[in-house]
Amino acid sequence: MALPKNFNQLEKRVESLNDLTFYKASYEFEFTEEFKESLKSGDETSQKISEQINGTHEFSALDDEKAETKLRGYLKSLVENKIITDFDVVELDSMTFGEKIVEKNLDKILSK
Repeated sequence: MALPKNFNQLEKRVESLNDLTFYKASYEFEFTEEFKESLKSGDETSQKISEQINGTHEFSALDDEKAETKLRGYLKSLVENKIITDFDVVELDSMTFGEKIVEKNLDKILSK
């Protein structure tokens, strides 16, 4: 995960985290025939990989452009490794660090 600018300056750490954005991508894909065969054969590694590749991917990035690059890189690596044949990004949602804190109900803990 990339750290936001000024994160290493202790007095600006929380402020710098507010520059961090979390993304959740939804995508469609199809496993390659080769990968499907390894799943059928009961390959444990393939089983774990298939559980992780479920049509959504959560990650952080500093801006939308870097998020798009990071997501496409992740999905292209799955194609290059012959796990999926192709992909189509359906949706890319973003949430700031502050919004993520509220979503996880951590704001109540931090405000004490």
